[in-house]
Amino acid sequence: MPSQDISSLQKNESTQDENLKSEEVPSNNQSNEPKSKTNSRYPRGIPFILMFKFGERFSFYTFFVILTLYLHQELNFDESTSPIIFHTFMMLVYITPILGALLADAYLAKFWTISYMAVLFVVGKMLVFTGSSLRDVTSMRAISILGLFLVAVAEGALKPCSSAFGGDQFEDRHYKQRKRYFSLYFFIIYSSHILASFLAPVLRSHVRCFGKDTCYPLAFGAAAMFSFLGTTAFLTGKPFYIITAVQDGILIQVFKCIGYALSRKMRNKYEKKDHWLDYSEDQFDKSLISDIKALFHVIQVFIPLPVYVTLFHQVGSTWVLQGSKMDGEIWGYRIKPDQMVMLLPILMIILIPTFEFAMYPLLNKLGLLRTQLQKIGTGGLLNALAFIMAGVVQLSIESDLPTKPKAGFGELTVINNSPCTVNFTGEDNIGLKAFQTKTLKDLPMMQERLWHIAPSGCSAQKTVDKHFRLETQFETMMITLGDRTLGVFVRNDSRVKLKNGNPRLRLFYRTENANASFIFRGSSSVTVSTNDSTLGMTEYWDMQPGTYEIYFQSNDSSFTRKPVGSSKLRNGGSYIVAIYQNSSENTSRLIVIPTLRWNSVHILFQLPQFLAIASAEVMFAITGVAFSYAEAPLSMKAVVHACWFLNYAFGNAVVLFLKFFFHLLKDSHRFFIFGILMLVAMMVFVVLAHFYTYISDENKKL
Repeated sequence: MPSQDISSLQKNESTQDENLKSEEVPSNNQSNEPKSKTNSRYPRGIPFILMFKFGERFSFYTFFVILTLYLHQELNFDESTSPIIFHTFMMLVYITPILGALLADAYLAKFWTISYMAVLFVVGKMLVFTGSSLRDVTSMRAISILGLFLVAVAEGALKPCSSAFGGDQFEDRHYKQRKRYFSLYFFIIYSSHILASFLAPVLRSHVRCFGKDTCYPLAFGAAAMFSFLGTTAFLTGKPFYIITAVQDGILIQVFKCIGYALSRKMRNKYEKKDHWLDYSEDQFDKSLISDIKALFHVIQVFIPLPVYVTLFHQVGSTWVLQGSKMDGEIWGYRIKPDQMVMLLPILMIILIPTFEFAMYPLLNKLGLLRTQLQKIGTGGLLNALAFIMAGVVQLSIESDLPTKPKAGFGELTVINNSPCTVNFTGEDNIGLKAFQTKTLKDLPMMQERLWHIAPSGCSAQKTVDKHFRLETQFETMMITLGDRTLGVFVRNDSRVKLKNGNPRLRLFYRTENANASFIFRGSSSVTVSTNDSTLGMTEYWDMQPGTYEIYFQSNDSSFTRKPVGSSKLRNGGSYIVAIYQNSSENTSRLIVIPTLRWNSVHILFQLPQFLAIASAEVMFAITGVAFSYAEAPLSMKAVVHACWFLNYAFGNAVVLFLKFFFHLLKDSHRFFIFGILMLVAMMVFVVLAHFYTYISDENKKL
């Protein structure tokens, strides 16, 4: 997400002006750049770096937005497994920045690390594109998962390098140009996120390809193309870059010092030191040891923070799945569930200056939120509030779901698709008027039943005896009129919502002609043939939501000019359309029976939880980055950066751990549990913050 991507930018902006030479920017003898270019007002390589960043970010956010739905709808992973794969992917993204930092510092330098990882990034994108284009699910899964692994490794390794490489292009005296670069970098991150969040759902859902109603290959192909163009732009700019030499960076020094201190402590059990890091005094500089001690002092407040990430990154997984069960129609346009993720960067762009220039000054005057840790704690509480809101919304969604019959009992929907009034006697006594429907619940399964069905008010006179038994939990009975005699048919039924959130439709018909057909015209066009039968029932098929007019064709004649009826099919609904056509009875009738309630909760009810979590991100993540870098010793800024990314990796690992315990719970219960878990984590954080001693004078005043 953007706030993590700009953490390195905030570090560079706050520290490079005073320590550029001591951190990343090389001396003149380290650069392969001609002197004339070094003295230019604005580095000529910056546009290439920004083009690369836009392509890379657009490509990554495309995955972030649609990946969960792709795993669930196309690769057929269930609603528990899909988020697990998503969070494993995100965990790898935030573990591998350490790999990128080590490669850049000790082996390849920043330019070649970015180059190799960018190529690997494109290869991974192309593999996912290829996997999504196949039809065999096993092959799709294998190739897609391999591609996701490569994307995660490459994306993570790029994180600590790309922003710092841009900072390397500026001389110490060009601080204004450097600040402008970081502003552009910030804009690129958010604009690419917004564009990907809007465009990717449109590409995957509004286009059909490879015989499917969706086109995930188009969305993944666009992501691969943007990453390829960005990588090409970056490599093209090589002659204009300042490229630093490989050096033994601070991150490696920290690892060596910690490893040496631990090994000496274990070997010298009888030698006592004031601090375990003091065991490294014989090999490492005391100032480095002192800085590492200060580093541990800062990151102790990170202990409960992974729980924040546990909740926050579910915006791209469980919140998208929640949105797929909601009604997205507004003024004729249908908001896609993955498009709601676009709200996050939009709200962040609005809220960052709002908090900085309005909310924080006002709260400061009221004596509230005066320290960085207070802001972080409040952000955590807002994160918990967002998930409690999500839980409330989920309760409303779950109220639309059908109540399953008790074990051993079933449900029978009786459709009187005839102009007769019918009365049932036997084990159950009911009556139905012409073209009326009734649902009988809690009927014992596998129990023989005999109904005497007596017609009246039509050409049929004879009572029909029907022997049947419920063999499945949901069954449907159609009663219709043919040749002055009632016909009674029983078929299996189901009560499920489609993974893609679309409505589904089943047709029951009685016509005069055996080779008739029906056409449904609306958001899509579907033709149904009666298959040389005057009466029958079809299976369910997937429909696009919308209003459909239904036309009838008899024999080889053209379709009727006027529709025989219409039906509005809404997201998540399940419908039976019963059509009766009989000229001798002078009757033509169409009835629509919803067998499963549509998604009645509108997707805009997610707005409050998005507003709460965006506010949490401003107060928690952005403030947390600023706090960490201000408190860390000057030489430890890059290490804190790596620790911050690990914080996000651990948060996704916590999601994976908890999923194994929560998979049997309702979604609403999971949301509430995550909210409570965040509250507990914030209680721990408050205790740690209370005993924390500020190092930076700047943070004492904030």
